[in-house]
Amino acid sequence: MKRNILLLIVITTFFCSCKKFLEEQSKTEIIPKRTSDFGDLLAGQGYLSTDNYMFIETMLLSDDIQYFSSTTYPPTPTALADYPVFQWQADFITLCQQSGSLSIDRFNTWKTAYKCILGSNIALQYLDGSIGSQSEKDWYKGQAYALRAFNHFILVNTYGNPYNDSTTTPDKSLGVPIRLDANVTEKPMARNTVKEVYNQITQDLDSAITLLERERRNFSPRIIDRSSAHLLASRVYLYMEDWTKVVENASKVIEVHPDILDLNSNTNSIISTSNIECLFWYGDSKNYFDNINRVVSLSDDLNRSFEDDDLRVAGFYCDRTPDFLKFLFPSDLMDNKWQVDNSNGLTWRTSEAYLNRAEANIQLYRITGDVSKAQAALDDLNKLRVNRYLTGTYKPWTLVSGDKLLQQCRDERRREFTMEEGHRWFDLRRYGMPEIKHIYTPAPGENQIFTLKKHDPQYTLPIPPDALQRNPGLVQNKQITTLRKPD
Repeated sequence: MKRNILLLIVITTFFCSCKKFLEEQSKTEIIPKRTSDFGDLLAGQGYLSTDNYMFIETMLLSDDIQYFSSTTYPPTPTALADYPVFQWQADFITLCQQSGSLSIDRFNTWKTAYKCILGSNIALQYLDGSIGSQSEKDWYKGQAYALRAFNHFILVNTYGNPYNDSTTTPDKSLGVPIRLDANVTEKPMARNTVKEVYNQITQDLDSAITLLERERRNFSPRIIDRSSAHLLASRVYLYMEDWTKVVENASKVIEVHPDILDLNSNTNSIISTSNIECLFWYGDSKNYFDNINRVVSLSDDLNRSFEDDDLRVAGFYCDRTPDFLKFLFPSDLMDNKWQVDNSNGLTWRTSEAYLNRAEANIQLYRITGDVSKAQAALDDLNKLRVNRYLTGTYKPWTLVSGDKLLQQCRDERRREFTMEEGHRWFDLRRYGMPEIKHIYTPAPGENQIFTLKKHDPQYTLPIPPDALQRNPGLVQNKQITTLRKPD
């Protein structure tokens, strides 16, 4: 099997050097024969590996960060080379490359996601003919469907308009090409609509959940199981504003994994398999900031949203910058999630199920006026928050208007998912793409302010240049045509 996987990688690399039209690579003719071998294939090709990047650009784009410089602790030229992403420049990949960025692949979610989709498609295309039990086949097929759904979901939310974009409808907005097989093609592939992509995502999730519910295994948080598939479904339906299905799927997660980590008694990393909330762990810590931690800090706006007794700013999620270190780090708040555990990567956590369900119930309360929905949301929010505050200091939230409760939930979501999986960037898109600002402090007392306007074209990222070269059937997203400058 190891030889087969090696050949798969070698031949895949060969196909990458050929002219083809999408960033995903091709399969080898040597396909695993045993069903169990498809677990190795998915681990190397379907799941996001430690050698691949995802989400770095979306973290640099959100309003959770700001850039700084210090004469005592100056940023490296390589770290500053990623500044064009932070500036929301339309051609940031080219500009970063010209500035000496370590690897532009770090900002190429297109390439990474389609590679993972290929791995899923190989498994789905050949598992039925492998030697093994039907139970094994269902187990791996369930994972493959969930992974394919997840990667299409990330792609359409990075390179397509939001599903709920008020200026258009998802059946008219361009999404990304849907890939459902592992066959090589020289035929240019057009972009499917956002609605078509979401339809495929939900169809794949239905298949994944059916198979994973049938095979109720809990091997490892490094493998997608029925609970993590339900969590992904709750996230997808949240973006689609199908509130009833959000509640349904989030509740399935909470039924099996109700526990919330109490920060008062925790000594482990938040982003870790040792966290009792961890449902699914993948990737690597470099999917946070990699080389740019010397120039990036959490924004003043985010800093102000944390209360004094919130333990998330006591080293678990982020740290208050001590006065004696202000000459090194001008910001008041330093991100800490990715520093705690060198093995940490990206996680799906139970807390998301509570927040997804709370938001959906708030929206149902706003639509129907049913106070029981508001109370259900408050119960979820208070259960999460009491475990984030110093014991004895938390004051539970009480019933307020639907609009105010929704804002409280959104603010809590921002605090809870600081620097995780691009949550904040994707949330800003579904919140209506509001105007946000980025601050760069090249020296104490000096600020450069960049503005991303409401419905700015850069809320939908440009398709990477190499993908356009390989696939002439792609239509580029609308972008600004001049260099974005500070206000």
